Amino acid sequence: MPAYPVDQQYDTYRDFQRRAGARPDEWLFVCAYGIGDTYMTCGLAMAFKDQMARRGAPGRLAVAVKKSQIEVARLFEPLIDRIVAFEAVDLEALFRFSRFEPGQPIIAHPFHYGDGRLCHWLTREGVHLLDLHRFMMDLPFDAMPAPPVVPADQRQAARARLEGWGLPRGRTVLLAPHAYSTATLPLGFWNTLTARLKAAGWEVVLNVDPRFPVTVEGARPIEFPLGEALPVADHCGWVISSRSGLTDILSTTRARLSVLYPRFADGWGQSWNPRTAYDLAAMGLRPGCEQHVAVIDGDWAPVLDALLAGPNGAPSTDASPTDASPTGAP
Repeated sequence: MPAYPVDQQYDTYRDFQRRAGARPDEWLFVCAYGIGDTYMTCGLAMAFKDQMARRGAPGRLAVAVKKSQIEVARLFEPLIDRIVAFEAVDLEALFRFSRFEPGQPIIAHPFHYGDGRLCHWLTREGVHLLDLHRFMMDLPFDAMPAPPVVPADQRQAARARLEGWGLPRGRTVLLAPHAYSTATLPLGFWNTLTARLKAAGWEVVLNVDPRFPVTVEGARPIEFPLGEALPVADHCGWVISSRSGLTDILSTTRARLSVLYPRFADGWGQSWNPRTAYDLAAMGLRPGCEQHVAVIDGDWAPVLDALLAGPNGAPSTDASPTDASPTGAP
């Protein structure tokens, strides 16, 4: 049963169409979930337009994104014909009346595909989140997202911000503890990691997420827009992050990228295994990505030792391939 009368829900749907400027000759994908989902949808824009051109279907593509994620969409601005920002959207109204055709606001997330069972495929061996986005966009399973391009104004803003911070290039570790897609490691883990990194000669900074206010002992807090994440990471030289949408954006960074998958001793605490469902290497976003499983309520020493030893000095703690990137000492 709808939460309110069908005619009111249809009016809400039509209102969003009008506000988004939906056109009969243009596909409109609505990115209303996480940063990573927006990144994948926008990254696949060119593959989608090429596919539609081969079928003789309209080839224009627009994305409607959360206002807070417009800079993610701008990373793919040359590939997207139009970007629309919104503050809020009634997904149930869109889901009820939209169809997969031009002019319709199509929700770009598996939670709103059919009856939601598409997400269950993440429990199948070899299936990951990028596969689901390919399926929702009716793309071949070898379609790859285009690499992001940081707009010139964002790169200039990042350069000015970095000069103000005075961080040593290539000798700074950027910590990014927070994620929606996975659990979070305790503050004690990040405090211990920071102490060991500083003892090894690294400058350590903490990505400040206003949604998760936290202080890590010894780590200098910094804040930057999503559109500046790549130049900031490139300058720092090393990023250690929980698996999150930020790591999708940073998958093409020139810096060493160490991705953590927190889990509990008795399991992942969710229906599917994030280590396989969100695997950056398996998706092809960062081949050979350095990835570690870290037990939240267990012994952190193996992960800490592997991080400080560096990918060339010790294997990843879950035996996955590693980056050909700097070792654990600056």
